[in-house]
Amino acid sequence: MSFNLSSSSFATGGPTFNFVHGNQINIHSNHYGEILLSVSGTHVFTGPTIFRLVSEAAAANAFYDSEQRFPPPNCHEGTRTEILQKLREWTASGSQQTRLLWLHGPIGCGKSAIAQVVSEQHAITKNAKLAASFFFSRNDSTRNNLDPFVATIIDQFLHSPQLRHQFHPLIEDVIKSDPKIFDKSFETQFEKLILEPCTKIRPEHWKELPNLIVIEALDECVDIHSQGRLLRMIRIAIGTLPACPFIFLLTSRPESHILEALSDDTFEFLMEQCRVGYVGSDDDADISRYLRDEFGRLRSKLPILGREGESWPGEDVVNELVRRAHGQFIFAVTVIRYVDTRDEPPQDRLDAILHSQEDSRQSESPYPALDLTYLQLLAQCRCWDKVRSIIRLLVTPHHDPEPNVKTHFIQLLGADSDVVCWRSLRCIALLLGLTSDEIRVFLIRLHSIIEVPTKENVDIRIYYPSFVEFLLDPIRSREYHVPILTQTEYLDLLVQTSLGKQAELPSLPTITLPPPSRTASQLFPNLRSYAIPFFRDLAVLAFGCCTCLILMSWQAHTEIARSVGCGNNGSPSRKEL
Repeated sequence: MSFNLSSSSFATGGPTFNFVHGNQINIHSNHYGEILLSVSGTHVFTGPTIFRLVSEAAAANAFYDSEQRFPPPNCHEGTRTEILQKLREWTASGSQQTRLLWLHGPIGCGKSAIAQVVSEQHAITKNAKLAASFFFSRNDSTRNNLDPFVATIIDQFLHSPQLRHQFHPLIEDVIKSDPKIFDKSFETQFEKLILEPCTKIRPEHWKELPNLIVIEALDECVDIHSQGRLLRMIRIAIGTLPACPFIFLLTSRPESHILEALSDDTFEFLMEQCRVGYVGSDDDADISRYLRDEFGRLRSKLPILGREGESWPGEDVVNELVRRAHGQFIFAVTVIRYVDTRDEPPQDRLDAILHSQEDSRQSESPYPALDLTYLQLLAQCRCWDKVRSIIRLLVTPHHDPEPNVKTHFIQLLGADSDVVCWRSLRCIALLLGLTSDEIRVFLIRLHSIIEVPTKENVDIRIYYPSFVEFLLDPIRSREYHVPILTQTEYLDLLVQTSLGKQAELPSLPTITLPPPSRTASQLFPNLRSYAIPFFRDLAVLAFGCCTCLILMSWQAHTEIARSVGCGNNGSPSRKEL
């Protein structure tokens, strides 16, 4: 047997030991602190490696307590008492007949807050019932699809003090036998990593194990077909009791395709429903309590309201706001955030909301009061063209480009890690040619619906999905309509930013560009060495296939070039966003 320590291996995070006696055994310690074994070329998994593989496939932003969602929506103290009590009783029942509880309601009624409270309550108790959670969000590419769902669920199993001892060896066996399991279909992952392990756990052990899985905002999974696929697997899971003892709390809007999927006979006998946010429900009392408490807080907080009596703003005003809310907590929360300012007298802002009543009655929107509130907020913005450019980037779905392109852009950002927060102050400032302070100024009047973090490398966050939907609907948002950037437009903006940044280097001698009619072969020899410092001239005078060829010759821009190379002459500059 021979022993060898390679000093060069320290660059990868740890030493490598080679033992040769019959079979060759390689032992490598990586920067995760894991011991990785390879016997005659066959990889041998270790415990920590399983954790890492699962963690890398999971969507950490989908956890109920993820940093990306902080601060999460929550129920105002003393509200939602009846429905929360019902949910506590449902989860506490040891022999419940229903395995799925569907909590549904219209936009902005507080479903996310209820799901958050349930998750928190059942995660911190002594006999915790929460096994896992997945909070969908259409504006977060890491959790708006099914790809990371199973990995996210079992990642929480593996970190649960109660579940990990049962599930770890079972999941490890699956991954050992199929290291590419996370590249398989969603159905295969669900069956192999959730359903089949459940059948191998003795029924008596489940009495002490968490069994609640919370799935929030299913309708925010962007692919409708994927929503149906998840519901089908839930139907299989709840129909295999006692083999699969998990119960599911599912929240969503009552979309027609979800209603259709849940009309299956299996769901009929194993599911119950809770409705929130509908006209005539008990939500009006909760919204009224919230408004009264918050107006009281504002009277104590804002000196300008010190002269107002304890009844401010008055019983009639509170009742009018409750009427306009139509069960939508989001309306009440937005009103309070809008009024809570030191920039203008709070009463003036409250009057602006109240005086929009006449327009509200003429609106054909399903959410007239909410829409008019959003219109009122946007009307306060200065430099709307700049604000619109920023918001376009906030509402546009993002994807991570190829590693070489991502590395190049990270260098432009001056980022300290390989994580690019595409909606961060730093990134948006770079893309739009602005400073972070300018972005803060442009968005200052939207503080009630957009959170601008103090750190430049943290994503700017739109509080409410309903605001995004409002902006994307030209009928509802009127002159404030904000369309999503197409992929070509977005990648073209990355090209302009990337090459424009490099153009700040010392200029090369100028040249006279030939007309666009010249062939790529004629243009290429003359333009290649000048394309970076004079990219804008190139884009204007010769944008098309020659630009694609030039960019394709630089490895760092391969993916961008493929999308831009279609020659879309309508691609916007940052001034036109």
